[in-house]
Parts: sequence; structure tokens; C-alpha cells
Amino acid sequence: MVEATVHKQNTFIKERVLDYSASVKQKLLMHEQKHFDISEIFARQATRDLQALKLSANYRKEIADFVQVKFKAAELYQRLYDQDTQHGEDFAAQEEWDERIAEELEALDAYKRKTVIKKL
Repeated sequence: MVEATVHKQNTFIKERVLDYSASVKQKLLMHEQKHFDISEIFARQATRDLQALKLSANYRKEIADFVQVKFKAAELYQRLYDQDTQHGEDFAAQEEWDERIAEELEALDAYKRKTVIKKL
């Protein structure tokens, strides 16, 4: 089973944000929600790619390598998202990313159910 997760230690809200207006705080919280949505995108991609993955007798290593590559790609994407949106404080860039994330989730809708069964 493939799961999307966000680790608390990786979430990011600066103390100065506490002085922002309620509407700005809400936008920044939505920025954090999109981090989870990005994790969901990569979980769905992993589900899709696992279904097509050809495994050999060395499947444990092949799956471990697959997971490592997916995690690295997801981490890079999360960093790019934070850089482009300035951690959610660039509202115009955030809107563009919101649309992009929604489109990617929709394109991977067929992989919402993330159970992959493979015969070895």
C-alpha cells in the first residue's frame, strides 16, 4: 500500500506569521495543505509506476531503489514549491501552484486507491 504523508518536523510556519491578519494566516495554512496534496501526487505517481514496474528475483532491492528515487523526487518538488511561493507568502505564485497541484491530482485520479498487487 502506498500512503501520502507529511511529517510535522517538515512543516513550516514562522513565528512572525502570528502577527498577520486572519486572511493571510488562512492563505498560509492552505499553503501547508498543498504540501500534503503534493505528497498525494507522488503517492499516486508511485502507485501508477509500481503497477508498470517489472520485477525480478531481486525485487526487494528494486523496490527499495524505486522508493528512494520517488522520495528524492518528492523532496525536490516540495522544495521547489516552497522556493517559488516563498513559503506561501508570494500569493500570485501560490495561486499558480494551487492550479498546477489541482490539475496534477485530477490527472492522477485513477490512482487514488493506492493498493498495488504484483505477482512475483
